[in-house]
Amino acid sequence: MSKLGIASVSVIAALALASGCGGGSSETASRVERAAFLRQADAICRASSKRIVNRSLAALSQGAAAGRSRHEIETAAVASVLIPALRAEVRDLGQLPVPPGDQRRIEAILVAIEGAVDEAEADPQSYVQAGGHYRPGSYHYGDAKRLATRYGLADCPQG
Repeated sequence: MSKLGIASVSVIAALALASGCGGGSSETASRVERAAFLRQADAICRASSKRIVNRSLAALSQGAAAGRSRHEIETAAVASVLIPALRAEVRDLGQLPVPPGDQRRIEAILVAIEGAVDEAEADPQSYVQAGGHYRPGSYHYGDAKRLATRYGLADCPQG
């Protein structure tokens, strides 16, 4: 074989290895899909956070103008602001394409957020200021946050 032939074979082999031939391409595709999921999910949660903040401030302003106590306003905002925002967050996150092999992890996060919504409905006080300090929310919310952070989500869930 000539030097040109050997060089051509070497270049083709190097390109084949660099392009992922040999089994690494599915792993690369999975990482790309996961990165896309993380970007989209965090964008959904950031938008949810903005809605929660803006609507909470509006509720606080309206409630103060009506002479309601901060505690009454915050308790009402759990039902009128937080619960609908978290429900929308679960719905929107659930519509994203889940990276292959991550279905159980994503499902666990969504179930934990749904549990937080259920707890907020049953006990709005778990999300309301008490004794000058905000309570940490529900057990399920903390679990959802922990699972989401372990998965790589920076901004999910909001609440």
